[in-house]
Amino acid sequence: MKKIALLVLLALCLAPVVSTAQDEQGPRIAPPVPLTETPGNPPHEGWVWIHGHHHWDGQHYAWVKGHWAEPPHPGDVWVPHHWEKKGDDWVLIHGHWESPPVHH
Repeated sequence: MKKIALLVLLALCLAPVVSTAQDEQGPRIAPPVPLTETPGNPPHEGWVWIHGHHHWDGQHYAWVKGHWAEPPHPGDVWVPHHWEKKGDDWVLIHGHWESPPVHH
């Protein structure tokens, strides 16, 4: 029983490593041109529109719709998702929030 528990624990520890290695290989065909979305008015003052982007599902590109989001901190800026060519593959660089530089 201890051996089975140890094997299960080992498998759980290795699972993120295996999935990360698979995620690093992207598609070899360029993503389509991003769709045009009309966001309308923000639901709350200060919210930022996060543009949609194409996601590779392992076989083809699928569109992920844009949405409104509240910045984690006032003044934070959204850096959009984008695709970069790396060798023969295309890699999705995920969007993220950046805080403005602090001036002293």
